[in-house]
Amino acid sequence: MKRLFAIKNLQEVLLVLVYIVAIGSILLFQKNTLIAAIVTICSLLIFIDIKIGLVVALLLAPIDRGLGTINGLSIKLSYLIFVPILIRWFFAKKKIELTSGIDLPLIVLIGVAILSLIFSSLQLGGTSIIHLLKLGRLVFLIAIFYCIVDYTNTWKAWKKYYWILFLSASLMSLYAILSLIVYLIIPFPINNIGPLFIGNPFPRLAASLWEPIFFASFLLTILPIAIISLTQEKFRKIKGLWLGIFLQVTALILTFSRAGWIAAGCGTIFLFISLLVTRNKLERIKWLTVTIIISILLLGFTLVIIQTSAGKAVLSNIVHPLYAAVSPSEYQFWSTRLRLLSAVTAWNLFKAHPLLGIGFERFGEFSSIAAPDKLGMDILAQPEPNNFILKVAAEMGTIGLLVVIWILLKVIRIIRLGHNQWNDNSEQKLFLIGYMSAGVCFIVLLQFLSAVTFIYQWIFFGMLISLAKIKP
Repeated sequence: MKRLFAIKNLQEVLLVLVYIVAIGSILLFQKNTLIAAIVTICSLLIFIDIKIGLVVALLLAPIDRGLGTINGLSIKLSYLIFVPILIRWFFAKKKIELTSGIDLPLIVLIGVAILSLIFSSLQLGGTSIIHLLKLGRLVFLIAIFYCIVDYTNTWKAWKKYYWILFLSASLMSLYAILSLIVYLIIPFPINNIGPLFIGNPFPRLAASLWEPIFFASFLLTILPIAIISLTQEKFRKIKGLWLGIFLQVTALILTFSRAGWIAAGCGTIFLFISLLVTRNKLERIKWLTVTIIISILLLGFTLVIIQTSAGKAVLSNIVHPLYAAVSPSEYQFWSTRLRLLSAVTAWNLFKAHPLLGIGFERFGEFSSIAAPDKLGMDILAQPEPNNFILKVAAEMGTIGLLVVIWILLKVIRIIRLGHNQWNDNSEQKLFLIGYMSAGVCFIVLLQFLSAVTFIYQWIFFGMLISLAKIKP
């Protein structure tokens, strides 16, 4: 375990305990005083040693529970921990250097967000302090991205912080699974805000990320890298790695997130193809043989399971919502119908304001106005369109879409250059392939969610760019 997580400092071990207390206080006991104490202690530790602080921040990254609001903007523990880190990081640097390789597109993105709000205010009115706060949040998240790129710019540092994230995902998975076991033995009131999301007909794991799809998204930014590490013998000997992967895969399955499963499938296919390309002919035949055997076993297992009552219930909850979303006579899967409704609404808003959209982070204010009355439901204002591309189109128009495409192309170029500089069998290249697979998962998930305000998403983004830019 010491080799895996590289925790050598007693302070870091103690901070793992702080992490466990933080989960309990935030998700179970709602002890705001205890939360404030944790933030204060962690802030002091950060100012003493920023690297210790970064360990805390990575451990607490998936804890998205809001502690309160400022003018309607949620304040989260994961945000608060990063505030002293960014302050310490900013003043520790003699000069600010933007060297991520996507600096200009990110600056332009901020500019387009500002322009969209200005034009929205002039044409539609209604802008207020909340919109400035949301714009500030974007700048804050981009600052976190640069901080992560800066502190993971060596292979040794990158590996250490990745395994800290792996530990965080494993502990969060264990916490959610244990919560499910306790709930099944002794049902407790939960109201969809704790570690479980009470669905129909079974509870789903959400951990500390509000909804199962967000928890699945977090796991898929960690899991592919750990899985690909098993292709090297030295990692296969680490029992803690196998345990962590088992916990995370189990948790991913128990989210019952259709989007998460689809993303995991796409990422697995990409990972498999990428590994085949880097192997010789004999190894390819071995990999294909093993894959065919595993696929046949999984197919047989699935066919047996779906014959049971539990299996039929799961299958119904996967297939039925696709039909129910467009059938006015079906109301059981109302969330699926609302997702479709919000996507159509976003498209209508984009057609009405094609250049700069309705304003950065203003979709929820106008969604009920542009909603089509075609799905046999009352028109409801939806806070998100549940599709990142449609969100950008609706809020920042064609110009915003072009900037996002620009960022994506720059990221692909950086990854391609990083991929070409390492030997096929090097540990660094394997981890980069794993991160590329996680990137595929993330892009697929963005077709089903539109919120990119989670700390873990920007940590993932920063570590992906940092890994691709590390020199041999």
